[in-house]
Amino acid sequence: MFKNFFKVKEQKNYSQQVSLLQLINGTFGYADNSRAFIKYYVEACPVFTATKLISDTCASIKIVVKDKKKNEFVDHPILNLLKNPNPFTDGDLFIKQLVSYFILTGNSYINIIGTGKPVELSVFNPSAITIQANSRDGYAGQYTYGNLEQYAVYSRNADKKFFDSKQNELIHLRDFNPNYSSSNLEGSSAFLGCELEISQYVLASIHNNSLLKNQARPSGLLTYKGETLSNAELEGVRSILKEQLSGSANAGKTTFLNGEYDWKQLSESVKDMDFPQLKKGVSEAIYSAVKIPLPMISPDNMSFANMDASKFAFYDNAVLPVLGNVLEFLSKNLLPRYKDSENLELTYDAAAIEALEVRKVENALTISKTGALTINEVRAIMGFESVEGGDIIYQPATLVPVGQDRFTADNRDTPAEKANYIKLMSGMKTMDGKRLYSDDLIKKNLQIYYS
Repeated sequence: MFKNFFKVKEQKNYSQQVSLLQLINGTFGYADNSRAFIKYYVEACPVFTATKLISDTCASIKIVVKDKKKNEFVDHPILNLLKNPNPFTDGDLFIKQLVSYFILTGNSYINIIGTGKPVELSVFNPSAITIQANSRDGYAGQYTYGNLEQYAVYSRNADKKFFDSKQNELIHLRDFNPNYSSSNLEGSSAFLGCELEISQYVLASIHNNSLLKNQARPSGLLTYKGETLSNAELEGVRSILKEQLSGSANAGKTTFLNGEYDWKQLSESVKDMDFPQLKKGVSEAIYSAVKIPLPMISPDNMSFANMDASKFAFYDNAVLPVLGNVLEFLSKNLLPRYKDSENLELTYDAAAIEALEVRKVENALTISKTGALTINEVRAIMGFESVEGGDIIYQPATLVPVGQDRFTADNRDTPAEKANYIKLMSGMKTMDGKRLYSDDLIKKNLQIYYS
């Protein structure tokens, strides 16, 4: 059973497009599984950098519980659980695991220990999860988790929840998958659209590394013009070349061989190592896939003028949507286990995000200039305490009234306005001088208008 369980999933080929590097390595096959994208995290620097940048930032944001009815933050025991989810994982690592797996694979799995209030939370590696479809509806019917130390089967109950034999619950956060079906019940990676580019990046890195190991020089043929060398003599030449010329430490060294030899180049120059443009373009595609602004990671696009705007775009498009999805998922699956939690939700404290402080101040100053809010309301937006005398609304002295909307909800209910409305409607006539509205129609409109 374990032999089949740990068997690597077969790669599925969804495209026949071929690039230059594909021709070197064979036809490219898209790997629609979690294990492949977790492997890219280790092999491709942009994937590692992008994933880590977003997950580290998400972990640095303060998580709070909000009472939606009262519109205020409240203290709640779930916050202590999220800070210490289990004896081996702290709160920061827990969020990093959730976010990283979600970005890399489109899936995050949490094991909840404890009936009623959760006692411990653990994040499972998606590559160790196998999903079996229910034969009746095609949706997930059973999750199997297994590694060298653990093995558990979570079966679906009547409430569409998944429990193992110890009554531990498994919950699954899944992203959109265009190939979702009864045979593919996982989410898809945020990097799915640029998997070919990631593969090119890895191949280019391997190519460059291989050239460096071989002195970063073009391949060629060394031929002896004299009598045929014996096997021992050939081995001696190979040994000299390997010891004196191979490796980056021997780059540029000159050596001499006894005899008449001829060197024939098989390529033009060390330009074979020049993949910077390919890798740069691939890196930009990878960062764009997870909406990381290029000025944040590329010195060529970085300037003092665009750093603030890039930082705001990074939070608005890359960080906060992912963190929002994770917290909404936790709210849905964890908070109902606590009593009186109907109006509560897990969210983040936007006022505590230091990187957005500049924009918060700019917005508060802009609002204050309109005169629509009091000083204390503006100070509240900026995170400051109220001050005495700060509840007065100030307007510029040059503003003068030019008119009044008499038919707004707060003005039209007065008797004078009702009489004015009846007079206005009664006086309207058609082209031939007849009344446009009858008394009954005016009365009916009054009931609708002033209800």
